[in-house]
Amino acid sequence: MTKLLSLIIAIIFTPTYLCSDTLTIYANQSAQYSANDCCTLNTITNQNGDELISKDCFDTVGYGCAQSKSAPFWIFDLSELEGNQNIQSFQFKGNALGTWWNVYFSMSFSVGPISTTLASELWNGGDWSFGDGQYSGFFWQGGDFSQNLSLDIILPAIISGQLNILAYESSYTSIDNLGDDAPRLLIEYEPAIVPILGDINSDNIVNVLDMIEIVNLILNNNEVYIEIADMNFDSQINIFDIIHITELI
Repeated sequence: MTKLLSLIIAIIFTPTYLCSDTLTIYANQSAQYSANDCCTLNTITNQNGDELISKDCFDTVGYGCAQSKSAPFWIFDLSELEGNQNIQSFQFKGNALGTWWNVYFSMSFSVGPISTTLASELWNGGDWSFGDGQYSGFFWQGGDFSQNLSLDIILPAIISGQLNILAYESSYTSIDNLGDDAPRLLIEYEPAIVPILGDINSDNIVNVLDMIEIVNLILNNNEVYIEIADMNFDSQINIFDIIHITELI
């Protein structure tokens, strides 16, 4: 609960004027959720293939299946996001090899490797980015695409350490799954600021000005306790802290 609360505060209240860093995370696993009987998705194919295909089924009367259904999906490892980054934006990016007229995609934060169980969860019960759990679509012209992911999706995914995304377009289109153009998460964040022991005035350097601050704390009978001024970790500010900071300077 504490981690969730700190993430919400960090994402909502991060000042826009702060400089941000960018983290790119590529999928560590990918596959197609496919049908071996034309229309019913029930098997994993093309695992970690160079291109992943999205297509609908086409069952001809009297001649059987001319084209079977498939939908690509990806697993992203978010374990390096430990919840101490102030996230400013979170995007799903990639490259469609052809025009996608109406694209749907679903997301979940279940933990585990590629499996039909995970794929079925995405297809049947994942949290669709548009609409109320229903298939809802948006238009991708083809080529590079980018989709912002909402706060209610990324918070549980960061906490679980895994984000799963399934995409579907009903005609026939492939997604580049190789190299720099492969599907990826682009995360802009403000790095967490780690306090420097002894930097009482927060100017990112420990010097004589910080020593003066410690002296003032002692003269004021420790009316305010500042943790980074407690150089020897004895829970009080005194002459021994001045000695320790002198050694640093």
